[in-house]
Amino acid sequence: MADYVTSAQLTVRFPQVSSWSDDDLDGTPNADVIAQAIDYAEGLINDAAGQHYEVPLANTEATTQEIILAHAGTLAGRWLATRVSDHEMLEALKEDWRYTEGWLKKIRDGRIYLDGETQRSVSRPAGDVVLKSDVTMSTGNSATKRSNMQGW
Repeated sequence: MADYVTSAQLTVRFPQVSSWSDDDLDGTPNADVIAQAIDYAEGLINDAAGQHYEVPLANTEATTQEIILAHAGTLAGRWLATRVSDHEMLEALKEDWRYTEGWLKKIRDGRIYLDGETQRSVSRPAGDVVLKSDVTMSTGNSATKRSNMQGW
């Protein structure tokens, strides 16, 4: 994949990437581990953005590209730091992580516009929404049928 952050960009931001990914302790970074971290970050971004945008994101507009790069870096860096329990880095990333979590939620909820990206045309349900064949939740003023909704 590597659409949102590259291994080189991740290494510039986090010089520890080499040691975080060096599972066999031979002094060289493990490209497969770094790729897993990047795929993880991109998957989270695509999951959130895919609610309202075509994914993978085109990532062609400069400001959007910078924002996505920063968040993808935070996600991939935290994934790598977590797998080796780098508590010092995890603490240093805490504020970035909270900001990135909030950003993902806002993207998912449609509260952030990504300039240069293609919005999906999604039909919104109107009227009744069927949850099960015999269970209907009304979005209007009619009564809600709650048969077979144990625990609600």
